[in-house]
Amino acid sequence: MNLIKSKSDINPIVYLAYIFIFIVLVFQIEIWKQAIWLFSFLAVVLYKHRKLLQSIFKRVRPFLFFLPVMVLLYMLFSVILVESAGWTDIFYTALVSGGKLLIMVIAMSVFLELIDPSDLMDAFRFLWLRTGLKWRWVEDFFQLIYLTLRFFPTFQEEVNNNRNFKKALGLPEPTGKIEMIKQTALYLPNLISNSMHRATNLGFAMEVRGYGKVIPRGIAKSYSFRFIDFVALIVLFVFSLEFFLLA
Repeated sequence: MNLIKSKSDINPIVYLAYIFIFIVLVFQIEIWKQAIWLFSFLAVVLYKHRKLLQSIFKRVRPFLFFLPVMVLLYMLFSVILVESAGWTDIFYTALVSGGKLLIMVIAMSVFLELIDPSDLMDAFRFLWLRTGLKWRWVEDFFQLIYLTLRFFPTFQEEVNNNRNFKKALGLPEPTGKIEMIKQTALYLPNLISNSMHRATNLGFAMEVRGYGKVIPRGIAKSYSFRFIDFVALIVLFVFSLEFFLLA
């Protein structure tokens, strides 16, 4: 097994631990001090990575449009199903729930911008290699995830190429998002069929090249836990402990 040194400062698994603990703490909020503590930590992270704010906002923007609708629906069903609840209590509960979801979505958006999913899978794969176990089904699982991660960008690229091809031919462009979705749906089955044929050819090529005959296989990035990773985990522990002390 050949190893390539990772350029990441912190192990992606540590980033995953941060986002997991953060989301758990979001749903453990009981008082406003805890909410302010979490939001302050998130604000510091956003300021540190302010160059990514535009990309993060693009991920959060759809939820911002959905949030008012969700709050209104929650209040409507609460009035219908809970007759004893007052408007003030219903609005407060809806606002708190919506705020928790908003913080969670922002945190997930930051995580997705900071870490490439393939890097995270490389980190887990390297951790698995350190165990010394040679199980074929685990290698197949990692390969499945890698191929899935590659599928979506390729599929999106084909949709964009089809759209650009129609522009080059001078065909009329859709006037809105609904029309764009309808137009894409017309040639979606063909794109899926092409993807299935490509997957079949890829599987045949992998078998020809001897996939599965050598376990472990291929090249993996080195994601060993270093001193900075342990410092980050200590910071995470202190951050979580302070959260519960505020209650």
